[in-house]
Amino acid sequence: MKHRLKPYLFSRGEYIFHDFLLKDHKRGWENPHGITFERFKSADYKCLENTLSDIDHWERLFTVEEVRARIDDGHRFYVAKKNDDIIGYFWLAVNSIGISFFNGTIHLKPGEALSFNALIKKEYRGKGIFNRLKAFAFNDLIQNGFHRVVGFYWHKNQASIRMNERFGSRIIGKVKYYHLLSLAFRWHNLAVDKIDFDGGVLIFWKKLIRKVFRKIKEATAAEG
Repeated sequence: MKHRLKPYLFSRGEYIFHDFLLKDHKRGWENPHGITFERFKSADYKCLENTLSDIDHWERLFTVEEVRARIDDGHRFYVAKKNDDIIGYFWLAVNSIGISFFNGTIHLKPGEALSFNALIKKEYRGKGIFNRLKAFAFNDLIQNGFHRVVGFYWHKNQASIRMNERFGSRIIGKVKYYHLLSLAFRWHNLAVDKIDFDGGVLIFWKKLIRKVFRKIKEATAAEG
C-alpha cells in the first residue's frame, strides 16, 4: 500500500533542455537498412495502430485520437518505415504545447519547434535509425522556414545525452519539478530569450484531490 501511495505523496524529476540551430544541420538520412522516412499522412493511421499495439504499454505515450488532435493543432509527426510498417516516430510541436509533468505550457516563437515523444521499435534500435529520422525531419523543417529546434531529456538518460552531443545540440538550461501531496512546484533556469515557459511556480494539483475524494466516497458507499 505504501509503495502504491508514494507517487501521489511525493515525486520529483529533473530534465535538461537543449536546442539546435538548423543552419548547422548537415546530416543525411540515407541508410543501408531499406528504411524510408516521411511526414505522417492520413493513409498511415492503420499502420500506426499496429505499431502502438506492438510496443510496451509504458512506451505508448499517446493514442490515435491524440495523434489526430495534435496534427489538427499544427504539430508535425514524422515516421520511419520498413516494408510499409511504421518502426519509429518523432514529434515536433509548434506554437505551444502543454507538458503535464512540468505543470506548464511551452510557448514557441515563429520558426521554432519542440521535439518530444520519439521512439524506435526495439528490434531496430542501435542502428542509427533515430538520428536519420531526426535528420530527415530537420531538413523538412528547414524547407518550411524553421530555424531552431528545442528539446529536453531526463538528466540521467545517458543515451539521450550522448546522442544530442553527437548531433551538435547545446544545453540551454534545466527544469526541476516536485509533487508533494496536492501541491506541485517547478523551478527552471531557462532564459526568456531561449524559451517561454508558463504555468506558475506553485500549482494546486486538482487531479489528485478529485481522486482522493472519489476514493473516500467509494469507501463510504461500500461501508454503508
